[in-house]
Amino acid sequence: MLFSLKRKGNVPLLMLILVALALSLVALFIFISSEKNFGQFSQDISLLLSDVNFAHQYVLKSAGLIGSEAIKRGGDNAQDEFVIIAAERNLRLDSVGNFFGKIRNKEFIFSREGELYKLEINELFVRAEQGDNKIERKFDIEMYFDSDGNVKRA
Repeated sequence: MLFSLKRKGNVPLLMLILVALALSLVALFIFISSEKNFGQFSQDISLLLSDVNFAHQYVLKSAGLIGSEAIKRGGDNAQDEFVIIAAERNLRLDSVGNFFGKIRNKEFIFSREGELYKLEINELFVRAEQGDNKIERKFDIEMYFDSDGNVKRA
């Protein structure tokens, strides 16, 4: 007989094998049951990152389009035109953060520097939320436009 109780080393060896087998089964169960939760969590985070990236690009493109139109409409009065056009284009999206609020409160600089117009908006943020998860991206905008309203540098 392989495991005889007369030998003193067989009982601890048998207990070691049983404990290792039990721990392996528990670890396998945890791995299998948490895989689904991890996949959903990963998908939620991916969606959040996608949403915050979209909002960031939306703010940058909106700033360029509004600035371009303000130069075409206003010329030297481009800063006031910028506020008016931004108010017209505000879709009241939560994800764009404080972009339109900064413009409404005139917390930006839109000035002429030689041949170029400079748009500068500091301390902007965009946000995405999914359940208890939240991502916020902070950034500044500094864009230059030519006299025709084309973006030269962003």
